[in-house]
Amino acid sequence: GLEDFKKKFLAASNTLQQVRHEAQELRAQVQRQRKVLLKELGTEDATEKALSVADDPAAVSWKGRAAQIAQLQRQLRELKDQ
Repeated sequence: GLEDFKKKFLAASNTLQQVRHEAQELRAQVQRQRKVLLKELGTEDATEKALSVADDPAAVSWKGRAAQIAQLQRQLRELKDQ
């Protein structure tokens, strides 16, 4: 009865606290990662544009550094081969 309810309530309360703590840690991690992106990309607009195409593999409006480097290396090889 009541004791069983109290045990279930305490267990749920503990789980809720753990989930809240985890969510807080994740929010802090996201903030740190956004700061790194901002430093890397330079502006908030560039950061937002990069994030907006992050889940779209077909997006050609924005290229990351690795893709830009690979493209430049291909162009350099092509120029050397001419």
